[in-house]
Amino acid sequence: MNRFERRKYFLQGKREGAFSSEQYYLERAVRGTVSRKLRTLLRSGVPVVLYTPRWSESQRFLADLIPDLEIGEPQIQARTFSLQPLHGRNAHDTRRWLMQGLMEFFGQHLEGPAVQAVGPAGFRTMVREVLEAANHGQARALLMHGVEHMNVEVRQDLAEVFRAFAKATGLGRRVNFVFAGALEAGSFELDMARHLTLVDYAEEEATSALAELGVERPEEELAQAVRLVGGVPTLLDVVGRHAMETGVLVQRMDELWRVLGPVSDELRAAVSILHADDRLAERLEVVAARGQVRPDPELDLPLRRAGVLQERGLGSERSVVLRSQVFCQLMRGH
Repeated sequence: MNRFERRKYFLQGKREGAFSSEQYYLERAVRGTVSRKLRTLLRSGVPVVLYTPRWSESQRFLADLIPDLEIGEPQIQARTFSLQPLHGRNAHDTRRWLMQGLMEFFGQHLEGPAVQAVGPAGFRTMVREVLEAANHGQARALLMHGVEHMNVEVRQDLAEVFRAFAKATGLGRRVNFVFAGALEAGSFELDMARHLTLVDYAEEEATSALAELGVERPEEELAQAVRLVGGVPTLLDVVGRHAMETGVLVQRMDELWRVLGPVSDELRAAVSILHADDRLAERLEVVAARGQVRPDPELDLPLRRAGVLQERGLGSERSVVLRSQVFCQLMRGH
């Protein structure tokens, strides 16, 4: 049984009340809360802008929504759509590539000069016609991720057209979007959308994530592996897949560095770049020493963009913490 089959099996079992003692509940904490909110919003016809930090495995998160959307009511046909191939493309090429993807998903085959979508006006016209033609029958949601790779001009045009379409059709429309990416507030304006952040796993969720990958180890070994990597999805994924291939689940930091492979280079590069700025380096050292501190919007923003920090709590209870013990060790190395 592959991961998607396991996921659908777990979800079906939850709906039927048929969980056995050997099944894992996969949505018991913070990341699961984001998943439930997102599904509820999509079923209500509300578009979503999802902020996805580095190493958050956003494509897998969105793909895991699809079985639930297909099982639940109302049923929604959904598909993930990676925008990473748009990185570095100019506005002209971005429009053409994006239109091909939109027409394919929504099953539209429009003809005429606008199909070439070579300019802003043609692109906006084409997107509007595709959305209007698709606004009937089966409800559909396109789960776009990597929005930060999209040309800024085209991104703004897409948001403008969808905003007008959503305003004209209301919550009863049959077409919806998730716009996911490493975006900060204000960089993707869509006023009717709900803005969510894809957070890391909480401790129990992280253990369940390893189980979902098929890792079968004693509970204390699972807990120790989670303590090492934290709830960072990419790190958990690497550790889990290594355990599946070798039968060995990492229990020490030196083992973890050997297992991480190319990901370790990304982690080291992130911390090294931040250490070039004395104020950011000092902020990292304070967070590493204290465990959690009150937010500092100016200093924390570049650290969150780098994928090193995450926020916890709400309102006056908000704090920032390092996402993993890995970053603590990297701090000691500088």
